[in-house]
Amino acid sequence: MHEWSLAHSVVAALDKFAQENNIRRVVKVVVSLPKLAMLDREIFREAYAELSKGGPLEGSELVIEEEPPRFICRSCGKEFALEQVAPQVAEVWSKYGEENPLHFLPDLAPMFIRCPYCGSENVAASNTEIRIKRVEGI
Repeated sequence: MHEWSLAHSVVAALDKFAQENNIRRVVKVVVSLPKLAMLDREIFREAYAELSKGGPLEGSELVIEEEPPRFICRSCGKEFALEQVAPQVAEVWSKYGEENPLHFLPDLAPMFIRCPYCGSENVAASNTEIRIKRVEGI
């Protein structure tokens, strides 16, 4: 499960943060997951809970937010949203199924998307990574 490996990375980063900042117990964590990766929130939540046992994260509240990606065309300069290229993304999902590269590496999105305004393949993306937005601890 991809969600487990991502949760492992988040827990490891939070454990290190807690240690470096003398946090004995983490109370709440807010994490932003990339919408483009289509991660299963419940599996991620289960993995987080299991992997945080025995450390400062155990029992902490996990708040999961979902960030939609934003795209900008490097040719014409226009910005656009996921909804504007949804058919292109759906084509990737139908072509690759369970092995969809966007599930594993949302940063690859520009490789599969053309600008809806000028048709250029020179597209950049943001909000395609997992981010730890806030940590509350004692």
